[in-house]
Amino acid sequence: MTDVKSAPHITSTTLADGVTVHINDHVYLAPEHLGEPYYVGRIMEFCNSYKRKGLQARIAWFNRPKDVINRKSADPCLLVATMHSDINPVSSIRGKCVVTHKYYISKDQIDDYRKQQDHFYYNQLYDRYIQRVYDVVPCETVQNVPMDTLDALKQRYQFIVVEQGKASDLTVARRICCVCQEWCSSAASVKCAACQKSYHMTCLNPPLARKPSKGFAWQCAFCTRQEVLASSSNPDSPVSSNQKTSDKNDAKKRQTRTTRSQISKSQPQTQPQIMTAQPEQQQQQPASVSQPSAIKIKINNPKKVKNSEIKMTNMWPFRYFGVNTNMGDILDIDDRIYPRAKSRIGPKYQANVPDWDPTKNRSLSPVSESNSLSSSKSKTKKSDKKGKSVQRLSSSKRSVEPSPSDISSADNYEPFDRSSMAPIRGGDDTVTCVYRPGILNDEQVDDYMDQVKQLNNIPLPSHSSDLMDRALYELEQGQYHTDIAFEKMSQLGPDDFEHIVDWSKKEVELFEQSIREHGHDLNYAKKSVGTKSMADIVRFFYQWKKTDRYEPVYSEWTKIFKPTKKFKKLAQKKKSHHVVKDEVESDEESDPTIVPKATYSGRSYQCMNCLTNESDIWRRSPSDIDRKRKVFNQVLCDDCGIYWLKYAKTKPISESTRKVNGQGQINNTIPHTPHGRITMTNITNTIGNAVETLESQKRKRNDSSSKLIVKKIKEEKSEIPLKFEPTECKVCLQFGLEDKLYTCYDCGLSVHSDCYGIESMDKEGWVCDPCSNRINPVASYVYECILCCKSSEEIQQPLKKTAGYYWAHVQCAAFIPEIKFVHPKSLSPVEYIGCVNSARLDAVCQLCNSIRGACVACTECKKTVHVQCAIEHKFRLAFEIQSATTTSAGGKIKIPIIPAGLFHSSSPSGLMVPQVWCPTHNITTRKLIDLNTRTSTTQESSIMVYAKNYKLIAKGTTPAMRRFRQATYHPYYLYDHHSSKNHHHRHPKVPNAREAALEALTIAEIPSLDQHTTLSLPSKTTSLASLPVRVCATDGCSVQHTPIWWSIEEDSDKKICQRCHSLKLLYANPEDIKTALHACATLGSKTGRSSQ
Repeated sequence: MTDVKSAPHITSTTLADGVTVHINDHVYLAPEHLGEPYYVGRIMEFCNSYKRKGLQARIAWFNRPKDVINRKSADPCLLVATMHSDINPVSSIRGKCVVTHKYYISKDQIDDYRKQQDHFYYNQLYDRYIQRVYDVVPCETVQNVPMDTLDALKQRYQFIVVEQGKASDLTVARRICCVCQEWCSSAASVKCAACQKSYHMTCLNPPLARKPSKGFAWQCAFCTRQEVLASSSNPDSPVSSNQKTSDKNDAKKRQTRTTRSQISKSQPQTQPQIMTAQPEQQQQQPASVSQPSAIKIKINNPKKVKNSEIKMTNMWPFRYFGVNTNMGDILDIDDRIYPRAKSRIGPKYQANVPDWDPTKNRSLSPVSESNSLSSSKSKTKKSDKKGKSVQRLSSSKRSVEPSPSDISSADNYEPFDRSSMAPIRGGDDTVTCVYRPGILNDEQVDDYMDQVKQLNNIPLPSHSSDLMDRALYELEQGQYHTDIAFEKMSQLGPDDFEHIVDWSKKEVELFEQSIREHGHDLNYAKKSVGTKSMADIVRFFYQWKKTDRYEPVYSEWTKIFKPTKKFKKLAQKKKSHHVVKDEVESDEESDPTIVPKATYSGRSYQCMNCLTNESDIWRRSPSDIDRKRKVFNQVLCDDCGIYWLKYAKTKPISESTRKVNGQGQINNTIPHTPHGRITMTNITNTIGNAVETLESQKRKRNDSSSKLIVKKIKEEKSEIPLKFEPTECKVCLQFGLEDKLYTCYDCGLSVHSDCYGIESMDKEGWVCDPCSNRINPVASYVYECILCCKSSEEIQQPLKKTAGYYWAHVQCAAFIPEIKFVHPKSLSPVEYIGCVNSARLDAVCQLCNSIRGACVACTECKKTVHVQCAIEHKFRLAFEIQSATTTSAGGKIKIPIIPAGLFHSSSPSGLMVPQVWCPTHNITTRKLIDLNTRTSTTQESSIMVYAKNYKLIAKGTTPAMRRFRQATYHPYYLYDHHSSKNHHHRHPKVPNAREAALEALTIAEIPSLDQHTTLSLPSKTTSLASLPVRVCATDGCSVQHTPIWWSIEEDSDKKICQRCHSLKLLYANPEDIKTALHACATLGSKTGRSSQ
């Protein structure tokens, strides 16, 4: 971090409780989240930062096993070291502790060590980048390494870090080659199975190519010779006979092994088949030469080291010394000390690709490629493993040689012009030099910049970084002559600054609305603004981020998705306006585990572990993670709470102590046995289960957590007073009935509960459906009605979610007869959008002149308008009660009938039909029920009555069934079966409101609430079998089925098939098209396949 500066002169500091901590002391630190125990770390150094308050300390972390190994450890004193550090304030330190490597604790004293307070130990290290656990080995136990490497390790580090199971190879006695008397690494040496002596594979005569395979042993020549002589000196002894048998069996096994390696084919088998090798000067070596035995070094009484005696390099006592370490790198003090893994870099994994030469890199013909491939395959089959690579390499080399034809064509080949290629990124061609320091002194540069800032021809403020960059660039172009650079700057105008873009007030509002909904995701901002490029969006964002608008706008997103986000300016304001609190309150703020002291006087607490009623400080239960909790039912005393924070384990309490403490008033939250007796086991299980529940809640990241967040936010909002004044209902446009009038706490939308379909009885904290979707997204972020396609700038819109996860106005869904509601009581989700009559979709709204959306027609003049446009232009929207009789013959269905006197004493009985009238029409003689009319008895809105009776879906239908119904739905009025000429796929006229309402009832048979009547549908109803059949309009083509029907420019009603459309693109002459069609038809008749 650039703001953190090391303070080497500070070696110790005193905490608030009077405890002094030094560098390399192990300390407790306050956890970041509630429900977590103290963090444990080592102080590496003290630091200062101008951005942070107080003294800082760099902490090297120790983790608990359950945090990194995903398993619980029965030992609360066991830790896992890391090589990860962070900067933390000294004020977060909660005390000192002792952390020791397990090696420095005697085995007979380990139990006593664990019983000591604030004592921990470790023997492993976790790397968070590789996500692997390593063994930590003290350097004083390392033996089997070269002497210079061992000296470097012991001088610089206290421990080495190795892979698990690899430490035993380093702690044995140093292995020395019997030939060269040098150290033997395990990978480059072999050990005799008989005498346990080590040899370099290269020191053997002949050298050993590779180590024996797993399951096989190696024996030196001297031991093999002694074994043969011993067996031949006493041939009659049973031992020798057994030895011969074993030698015979061993010979067979070795015979098999040598066959696998394909080495013994060229060697005569006159001696026993044992893997032997004659070391140089082996015969002169006496048998009494001593060789260190490969036994593990044991130190019975390891000396415990102090923190000041620990050897470190760059403040770390650890150094990786595993299988991926080069032995020579240990001598380099600047070499990387962190764990590493094998990387696939080098000649073994990467190919050295030469530069492309267009005159030589020629691809061969398929014949030459197949010949080279077959020749390489035939040769590689007869070769061994090494021969395979050689043959393939030679084959591949021959395959790239140009053939004679390639050479002749290369003579006429024009060289490739590299100058036309784009420059290589990152090179000098793509770097622009803006300024080179050191040519002019600071005073000259400052005088030049002051003169530039006084120019009036530049449309940039004097503090703009763009102005400074351009001024320095002109100075570079003018060879650092300030007069030349100033002359160029005085000639610049607004056109010379391409990045300056003007933002309108509407564009800024759209940008800020995107920040409110999506945070810093600028892709949504670009889509929302639409008129600016991504470069303009990014530049404006970083300039806008420094203004006063950033905090109030961005905080609306952070309070939902980042509740703990704190703004620096806000924190400074609060700090300046608030009075400094006392020490107890500051402790509560710094340590959130402490129960607020203001609640101590209101009630008496009892520890849920030891049952005591006396404690100066009470702490939260481990399962309590709500920072805003005000009532605490389960608490721990200070001693039990501190013990859990230190060891993440319940403090053991004796039964007698618990019994003495429990004689007082016992909290109802303490668990009891069936006989009413309180036991330590019950208390321990209670806290343990609470901790397990907390950990499981942290691990789970599913929908339940998001629901809890939404619920929590609603609870928080219920405590905040409503900041919007209630207005008239956005559906019925009436202000009355305050008991049913709900106001959204987020956007201020006011609606009646039965006009908007609100089932909740709690008005406090209520939010509308779009605002609820912003908190817990389940539908589209584009809050635009899919039926009227009016994207109103007003945020307060009575929108409901559709079955396709879009949005629709309540009025639009109610006054388009084909639309229904899955749940009429809540008026959502809106269903059967695909069943909307095609004439409504083709109609043009005569108020907004938009062809988007679905229109309804005025009952008198048949003017087509959007429902929302009609509301904005003061059209009359109402339900007309019409007679249920009809004169047409057709099918019969049951429809619900509104009883007489339902809305008022003079309201008739009949069929409710949604109607729309222009404001100029006289409709006083009609029997209308307005949107603000309510039933006389239950005071239910007319739109809810209509939805419950006429907007129901069929019982038992599933979403899949409803989607299928939309795909196969063909209204009766789409086709004119009396006309045999022009069959139009779409009806040009919006249907009558009554006919549309009756037709909509055929989607599902709906039971009425009170009474039914039977109506005859118009005789135009038809089945799918009688629908007209489309035929391609091209002369000579009789295709009836095609993937796509294409329109003709001359006549939009005529369509052509996909095949004719493709032929039309190929041939301009109609006669050529006919010829092609005839050829296709002839070919189809011969092959028996369709010509399409």
